[in-house]
Amino acid sequence: MTAMNHCYAKRRSALADFLSTLKRLIIKELRVEFRSRGMIGTALSFTVSSVIMAGIGYGGFLKDIHTAAVLFWIIALFSAMTPVSHLFIREEEEGTIGVLRIRFRSDAVFLSKLICGMLFVLLSLLVMAPLYVAFFNIYVADAALFVAVILAGGSAAACASAFAGALASRAGGKSALFAVLSIPAVLPVLIVSVSGTIRALSGAAGGWGDAAFCLCYGAVMAAVSVWLYEKIWMEE
Repeated sequence: MTAMNHCYAKRRSALADFLSTLKRLIIKELRVEFRSRGMIGTALSFTVSSVIMAGIGYGGFLKDIHTAAVLFWIIALFSAMTPVSHLFIREEEEGTIGVLRIRFRSDAVFLSKLICGMLFVLLSLLVMAPLYVAFFNIYVADAALFVAVILAGGSAAACASAFAGALASRAGGKSALFAVLSIPAVLPVLIVSVSGTIRALSGAAGGWGDAAFCLCYGAVMAAVSVWLYEKIWMEE
């Protein structure tokens, strides 16, 4: 019994250390990005300008909810790519990845960047959504479902594309490689998110299942990506 208690205490201490390290890394990532504001400003500017230009192109009105849902997630996809890939590529460009390898575990580094990338993606989508609805005069039948699908879809897209960003950073930050690797992984999220958005706009049933699928898919992709990232962590 004493041995079991000792093992349990040891595991709890290791978990506490890991969470403390993860918190430090997340704070570091947020401080760096909010200090420079380059990536955040670029992502938000792209999101806002894309919605405005699409609104002008369509005359400020979209009657077909299917077109409205597809266009929303096309813009959201390109908005999501910038923050996720940037967080990994920045370390390689600044030459700080070596310090991270020496001081921290691979899973803590990957999860900190994934969480921060997810936060920036959700920030872009939450800015985009009301602008999109306003510019296109879209009626949302189920607002709660609309927000849930946006949050679930955005989170899943960040999880699905994070490992592609890590690989692109190891390949010299090639954006073409990131696009080739991330789009197949993100495609199921886009298909289900479009379906959930259509249901939210029309008020049809089944949209909450789409949101749940996105969350489950994102969790699986995050777990697989953490495992794969460990394989390339120490490779030069």
